[in-house]
Amino acid sequence: MDRFKPLGSSKRRNEVLVLVFFVLVFFALLPVFAPARAAAEPLSLQLEVLLNGQPTKRIGTFSDLGEGRIAATGATLADLGLKAGATLAPEESIALADLPGVTYTYDEAAQTIDIVATDAERDARVVDASNMRGAYEASDDIGGALNYSLFGTTGEHLDDFVLDYGGASVTLEGRVFGPLGLLTTDGILKQGSDGENEAMRLATTWSYSDTDDLITYRAGDIISGGLAWTRPVRLGGVQVDRNFGLRPGLVTMPLPSLSGSAVVPSTVDVYVNASKAYSGQIGGGPFQVDNIPAITGAGTARVVIRDASGREQEVTTDFYASPDLLREGLFDYSAEAGVLRFGYGSGDDTYGDQAAASASLRYGMSDDVTLEGHGEATAGLVNGGAGVVFNLADKAVVSLAASASAADGETGASVHAGFETEIAGVTLRGSTTRSFGDYADLGSRDTTRDVEDDGAPPFYRALSREVPRAVDQLSLGTALPYDIGTMGLSYTHLDRIDEPEVHLATATYSRSLFYDISLFGSAFHDFGEENDTGVYAGLSMPLGDYGSLSTGVKHDKDGTGYAASTAKSMGEEPGSIGWYASIDSGEESSAAAALSYRANVATGTARVRTHETGTAASGEITGAIAATADGVYLANRIDDGFAVVDAGAEGVPIMVENRKVAVTGSDGK
Repeated sequence: MDRFKPLGSSKRRNEVLVLVFFVLVFFALLPVFAPARAAAEPLSLQLEVLLNGQPTKRIGTFSDLGEGRIAATGATLADLGLKAGATLAPEESIALADLPGVTYTYDEAAQTIDIVATDAERDARVVDASNMRGAYEASDDIGGALNYSLFGTTGEHLDDFVLDYGGASVTLEGRVFGPLGLLTTDGILKQGSDGENEAMRLATTWSYSDTDDLITYRAGDIISGGLAWTRPVRLGGVQVDRNFGLRPGLVTMPLPSLSGSAVVPSTVDVYVNASKAYSGQIGGGPFQVDNIPAITGAGTARVVIRDASGREQEVTTDFYASPDLLREGLFDYSAEAGVLRFGYGSGDDTYGDQAAASASLRYGMSDDVTLEGHGEATAGLVNGGAGVVFNLADKAVVSLAASASAADGETGASVHAGFETEIAGVTLRGSTTRSFGDYADLGSRDTTRDVEDDGAPPFYRALSREVPRAVDQLSLGTALPYDIGTMGLSYTHLDRIDEPEVHLATATYSRSLFYDISLFGSAFHDFGEENDTGVYAGLSMPLGDYGSLSTGVKHDKDGTGYAASTAKSMGEEPGSIGWYASIDSGEESSAAAALSYRANVATGTARVRTHETGTAASGEITGAIAATADGVYLANRIDDGFAVVDAGAEGVPIMVENRKVAVTGSDGK
């Protein structure tokens, strides 16, 4: 039987026994190695977080590193407003004990952690006090609107009981809108007293607005963009420009901001020049209130922080707000190309035959500094310049600019400086623009008028587009002490080529008296060739629902006269009536009266005027026709946008900002 025994069976039996031995040893030692392995892998924790002893109502992701060390992820630190969170990836962890200015208490039983951090290690909670609204999504409805004005007048023989025809005109402004943009055109059709007809087109423009990027594209008749030290021109061509008006709630100028720290959740009230501008809630810790609503000019912003126990603290700062400055990072621009348009609105309206282009830009380098640039060119002309507007220590806004030109072999330069400030309640503004050499721009290419033609009417002479040698302006306004009124002073100097210099100083004064009666006065003196002085003083008083009454006396080189008038403004609501009546006595005496009525679908006005040459009357009807996919509607003049309201019933008043502006018709619209 032994000869049938397998070879090596004893050896294999020994190998099996050895294997069983090592398996038993491994399982016996496993509890020894398990704690070491667990210690090498941090335990993940989800803990309720308190910050400086105050509940945050947040659950954060943490890790137990052992020996009482707790680590937090970058996402958790960022969510808690700790600055260290911005330096880490969202899933990256760091031990809290390694953060400067940070301590903590871990309650394992309650599964909470109380992190204590100094203000220096916390991000300021930003509060936006502007209540700015976001952008609305634009619709792509199809429709149109037509504004019209029908005007007719008689001759000046009504005082002789002769009713003759003095002429008539129709002014039309049409627009069609849809997914492809907006097409607008306007013009005048008129007939003279001699029966001759004339048609005049004013402007035709297609535009498309990108409400996301705040950009408007135009083609057709356009007006170039410009700066305080440049002169816009009319072109026939294309244009692309930044259009902040597409987002009405957007404030482009820098607004004041204040920062502070609250120990516990508190109420924050913001006051601008003693008037409350904002009220809201903030959590504990550092905070920053941005975009504090402010009027232009100098002012003081004050933040009052009040906690639940009534304890208060205040933070105050002075500011100077100006629309001439752009908020940091904002970029404003306009670029256009085409051909120059001359004589707009006159019988000499024409387009040039040379290509022209211009571009203007503004950039808010910071809330205190705005950079500007401008360039333009056409055949034989190149012009370019740069400028800067800056806030001077929150006491004033100063602007500086310089430009140069090369035109037809001649060169020139121009400089500009301006400022505005408020000192001890006195508002002071001034600017000067000077040109040197043969400075020229696109505006000076308008040669349709001869400035040396002394027989030309003033309207035509005003179209001279030569660059002035000097334009200086200075104004001052202040409230006088002891409530005795307000006063304004101004000075203007204009030096034009081949024209007499203008040196004009003016002064104004006003004061409220008893029963809401106001005293006002003005005076001027021309230091130029005219050497003329004039004064005017008068009283005005409200008449309640009957408007207001004013009367005054004037004196100038033509003599002394008096004037009196009464007026009532026409309201926005249908059925509103307005009127005006005046008499003016002097070298040329005259009297005038007007009556207006606003209906639900149009507005009518009748006027009569008498003077030395006779008496004439005129009438005007203005309104609009709007069309949408739902139908065609009659309305008062539409200056911007319109809406069709379906109230479902007749005679329902339609309100806009608590003012009645229309009443639904028989179809409930």
